[in-house]
Amino acid sequence: PGDFGRPIFGGTFNSDFHIAKKPLMPVMQSLAPLIVGMDNGLQAAAVILQQDMRQRVNVLGEAYVPDGKTMSVERFLDTIFQPYFAAKFPQINRANVMFVVDPACFHRSEVDEKTIAQAIATRGWRVVKGNTNDPEIRIGAVEGLLARQIDAEPGLRFDAECSHVIEAMEWGYRYKKNGVTPDKTHHSHISDALQYACLQYSIYAGTGGVVPQVTRREVQKRPYRYT
Repeated sequence: PGDFGRPIFGGTFNSDFHIAKKPLMPVMQSLAPLIVGMDNGLQAAAVILQQDMRQRVNVLGEAYVPDGKTMSVERFLDTIFQPYFAAKFPQINRANVMFVVDPACFHRSEVDEKTIAQAIATRGWRVVKGNTNDPEIRIGAVEGLLARQIDAEPGLRFDAECSHVIEAMEWGYRYKKNGVTPDKTHHSHISDALQYACLQYSIYAGTGGVVPQVTRREVQKRPYRYT
């Protein structure tokens, strides 16, 4: 334990409260799109969310490059994400899906002049820039949703099958020992993906949604006891 910092969401994520007791399903009659937050890189990861009719944000699915392996974003999309999505959500039209990615994904590669955003778009998906890649604002977007309650139920709910992102929320996504900088681990990729998706819900705050606007939060060191 002494080699690691404290879990970033240790003070805001509660397994008993935030993990749904029953499987979460997409709301087909809703106009709300499925939001795919994606972290790029050689260990890409994606988290699939949707806001339901009661304005709860549901984490419905996840896909990621396994720990210890690396691959291009194109290969991740073709061999991991798209087969998973087709099997998990066969009834969902791609027109009702939107990827939210790091703004850097719109920058052209010096190698082949292509962008990660183009790799996503050429496969038939809609893709937009996350409104920031500032980690503190992104973490604040997740914490804002975790703190919400709707009729005494969580405003951000996780399907129990999303074990990788749940592990990240519980203990895997940590600060470095300095207590300020998130540590880059296998759990950080899925966490970054979740953050990009949650940022998008902060945008909806001014357009009829009730998700609070994201603001920069001050980083404060808090004691954490390992058990």
